[in-house]
Amino acid sequence: MSELADLLLDAGLVQFGWFEDGVPLRLALHLLPSYPDILQNAAAQAAQQLDLTRFDRLLCPVDSLPFALALSLHSGIPLVYSQNSEEAPVYDLVGAYDVGHPVLIVATSFSGSSAVEALIQKGRRVGLEVEAVVLMLDDSAGVVQGVERFSLLDLLSLVKKAVERGRIPAGQGNIVLEWLTVK
Repeated sequence: MSELADLLLDAGLVQFGWFEDGVPLRLALHLLPSYPDILQNAAAQAAQQLDLTRFDRLLCPVDSLPFALALSLHSGIPLVYSQNSEEAPVYDLVGAYDVGHPVLIVATSFSGSSAVEALIQKGRRVGLEVEAVVLMLDDSAGVVQGVERFSLLDLLSLVKKAVERGRIPAGQGNIVLEWLTVK
């Protein structure tokens, strides 16, 4: 298991149990600002995994602002973020940008949300050239709206390794894996 996976599990940011609506897993990534070591690790890993010289701007949804800001500080690439408002993109997106900037979208998770897909559309509507998405934690694979998709951690692999290392019981791991593959 990667150091980032261990850090997330140790901090309780990936939680296993029975939660609302019978969901056997909860991501508490909104607590990331309390863990600068995790943010630094994630930013360093993203910078190592991607060729960041391709991008003039980072773009993120507001719930991913801590991770995106850490990557911005690590890389020196300016950050633009969405306030997640219903306003037109020109009013919703906060930061300095111009038409034609190659953009990397930075998000903590793709799971259960269309925020990343909506952000791709918002960026494109103001002339930002969204070329790729990087996710801290992902539960699927493939291309999103024609842009490359990278992830620092695969949720299925994280759960399997957590079971192998005895971090969660095998039965609980199997329930989570089944839930992830069905949803």
